[in-house]
Amino acid sequence: MQSRVLRWARGWAGVSALLLAVTHARAEGTKNESWWRRWSSPSQVQYGVAFDGEFVLAPGGICDPAAPCILGSGGGVSVRFGVLYGRATYLGLTYSLTKQDPARLYRFATLQQGRLEFRKYMDSERDVRLFGGVGLGLAGYGDQWGVDTFGPVGSIGGGLEIELSARTVVVTSLAYRLIRLSSFRDSSNLDRPAGYTHILGLELALEARSPIE
Repeated sequence: MQSRVLRWARGWAGVSALLLAVTHARAEGTKNESWWRRWSSPSQVQYGVAFDGEFVLAPGGICDPAAPCILGSGGGVSVRFGVLYGRATYLGLTYSLTKQDPARLYRFATLQQGRLEFRKYMDSERDVRLFGGVGLGLAGYGDQWGVDTFGPVGSIGGGLEIELSARTVVVTSLAYRLIRLSSFRDSSNLDRPAGYTHILGLELALEARSPIE
């Protein structure tokens, strides 16, 4: 498991380095904007899709250490929609759907997440920018699109955004997520206690921007 996470982390770092290598600095006409204009109202909408990897670092109470774990690592897609305030602040909604490894205890295990996300970008006029972010929402896990257990999810992380054009960006990010899943009875009639699940999320996204008129 640790080697798989390391391989994905190295791949994520490689993609980020490659994107950095093929981009160049570009001036933006924001120097003369007032502080109030940049922060008082949203200037653009930003939306897109992403490929996600959700790697379970510690499943918590949902799994018995002496038995196969019903919640393993997996991957899938997410969609998001948000608004930009100037060039430094993003606030939006994300829906994520990933297929997880249930150790054959489910036929098709799915982890669904809905999160409100906040990003804070480094103050830069270049087309490559770092950002930090936090998220808060609700997660549900079950078989074949169902929800057998659910609970709040919080995340914290950061990433890299590259502007391919004035209206298209590539985003690569890494985040730690903590999910508090409720107790439930699985498909084998085993009782699963409530607990905290720790997840490492990797993401590669393509997003578009549209000015707000």
